[in-house]
Amino acid sequence: MVGAGLMRRPAGMAFGWGIQVLSILLGFAVPVMFVVGLIFLALWAGSVYLGGRIDRERAERAALG
Repeated sequence: MVGAGLMRRPAGMAFGWGIQVLSILLGFAVPVMFVVGLIFLALWAGSVYLGGRIDRERAERAALG
């Protein structure tokens, strides 16, 4: 919940990346978390990439008309 609320602020992106790193580091305590953390990292990176792409497309559309 906190992460979703922070995404409108610059600190939200850093918070999200930090959570991904922590989820992977949890693998030292629970080994399966290495796999789960990498899966969540891939999902996070994909959503960041696609979100940026959507924002760029919206800005282009707004500039055209």
